[in-house]
Amino acid sequence: MVALVALAGFAVSSMSRAMPAFLGLLPGDATATVAVLPVTNLTQDPAIDPFIDVLSDDLSEALSRVPGVRVTARGSTLAFRAPARDLRAVGTALGVRHVVEGSVDQSGDALTVVLRVARTSDAREIWTATYRTTTTQMFAVAQEAATAVLAAIDTGLDRAAARSDVTSPNDPRAREAYARGRYFVRLATVPGYQSAVQAFDECRRIEPDFGRCHSGWGHAKSTLDTMTGSATPENVRAAERATARAAELEPGNATALANLGGFDILYRYDWPAARRRYLRAVQISPRLSVEAYAGGLALVGRFDEAVALFRKAQEWDPLSLALRFKIAGVFAAQGRLDEALAEYAVVDTIAPDHPSTHYARAMIHLRRGELEAMQTSLAAFKRTAPGWPTNPAVDAIVLANTGRQAEARQVLQSFEASAGATFPFLVGVCYAQLHQPVDAARWLLRAIAQHDQAAATLIMESGLDPIRDTPEFRAVWDAVPRLTTDTPFPGGGRRR
Repeated sequence: MVALVALAGFAVSSMSRAMPAFLGLLPGDATATVAVLPVTNLTQDPAIDPFIDVLSDDLSEALSRVPGVRVTARGSTLAFRAPARDLRAVGTALGVRHVVEGSVDQSGDALTVVLRVARTSDAREIWTATYRTTTTQMFAVAQEAATAVLAAIDTGLDRAAARSDVTSPNDPRAREAYARGRYFVRLATVPGYQSAVQAFDECRRIEPDFGRCHSGWGHAKSTLDTMTGSATPENVRAAERATARAAELEPGNATALANLGGFDILYRYDWPAARRRYLRAVQISPRLSVEAYAGGLALVGRFDEAVALFRKAQEWDPLSLALRFKIAGVFAAQGRLDEALAEYAVVDTIAPDHPSTHYARAMIHLRRGELEAMQTSLAAFKRTAPGWPTNPAVDAIVLANTGRQAEARQVLQSFEASAGATFPFLVGVCYAQLHQPVDAARWLLRAIAQHDQAAATLIMESGLDPIRDTPEFRAVWDAVPRLTTDTPFPGGGRRR
C-alpha cells in the first residue's frame, strides 16, 4: 500500500516499447568512478555551509557530464561526513576508485579551499590544489577544479565536457540567495523548504533570467505544498509555471524537464505528455532522469522495467533509502512480498526504526493475513511518527481488518470531516478496506477531480485490491485514461 508512504519522485515515462531507445541513451561501463565527499568547514561559521554545498554539488555535476565518468550521488556521499574516514571502506561502499576530499578555511575576508584526490585502493593522494576565493566565487572554483580532477584520475577523459552548462547567477547577491536555497532544500524539512522558497524567490527577483532560481523555487514550493497539504490547483500552477520558465531559459536543464514531467503525471495523470519531457531529459542527463523515468514505468504498471532502471540508478546512488523504498514498493505491487521485505531489511541497516519501514511491513503482514504482526508494525509506525496527519486512517485500516468495522467507519467518518479534503485518495483506500466500493469510488473520483497526486498510484495501490473487480472501480480506472490506457484493467483484484 503506497497511499501513506509516498513513492517520492515517481513520474511517468515511456512504456516498454520505448525502453530500447532509452537504454541506448544510458552511459555504458564507466572508465572512471569518483565520489565527491562532503567538504569540511573549518571556519566554524555555519553561514559558509551553503557555499560549501555549492562547491560539492557543482563539482559533482561538472564531473558527471564527462563521458566515461560515473559520479556518486550526494545522497550516498553524505554518509561519509566525518573528516577521519577510511577511504578503502568508502571505495567499497560506494563502488568508486577515486574520491575528492576538501576543506574550507577563512583568513580575513578570503576563503582558502583545499581539494585533494585520493585512490581508494591504497588511500594515496594523487592530486591536491589550493584556491583563494570568496563565498560568491565558489561556483568558479568548482569549474576550475573539475578539469584538474579529471586529469588526475584519467588523462584520457574529455576535460572540455566538464565545463558545459554548469551555470551560476551573475549578481553576487543572487549567488548568495541561490546558495542558501540549495542548502535549505538539503534539510528536507518543512522549515527548510520554507526558507528555500524565500531564498529562491529572492534570487529570481534579483536575477530573473537565471533559470535555476526558477526551477529551485518550483521544486521547493511544490514539495512544501505536498508536505503541508497545501497543493491547491493554484499553488501547483504557480510551481509549474516557475519550472516551465526555468526550462525556457535553460533548455539544457534536465532537472527542470524531469520536474515538468512530474507535474504531468502526478497532477494530470498524463504519461504521454510526461514521456516527452523525460525522453528529452534523458538525452541531456541520464544520471538526473533515470530514477524518475523508472518511477513512471512503475506508475503505468511496467514493474520489471522499473526495477531494472532503479537498479541502474543505484550505481550512482548506492546508499539511497528512497531507491530502496521504491524498489520494495514495486515488488509489493507485484506481490513479490519476500523480495520487498528483503529491501526493507537493507533499509534497517542504514536507518533503523524508520517509520516508513514499519508501515510498509504492516501492509505486507495485512496482505498475508498476519494480523497480529500487522498491529505490532503499525504500533511501531505510530510510535516513530506520532504527528503523522494520516494516523487516524491507520487506525481505520486496523479496525477494518480486525472485525471492528463499525468502529472503523466511525473513525473514518471523523477523518473524512477533518482531513478528507486534503487526503481524498486515502479516504477512498480506507473505504476499499471496508469493502464499500460505492463510497471508495466516490472518494477516488474526488481525488482525481482535485488532482490529488496520490491518485497517480492507482495501478500500484494494494489497498484498493478488495474493490478492483467491481464496476465502481472500473469507473475510476476509466477516469484516468492517459494513465491506464496501455495497462490491461486489473479485474479480479490483481495487478500485473
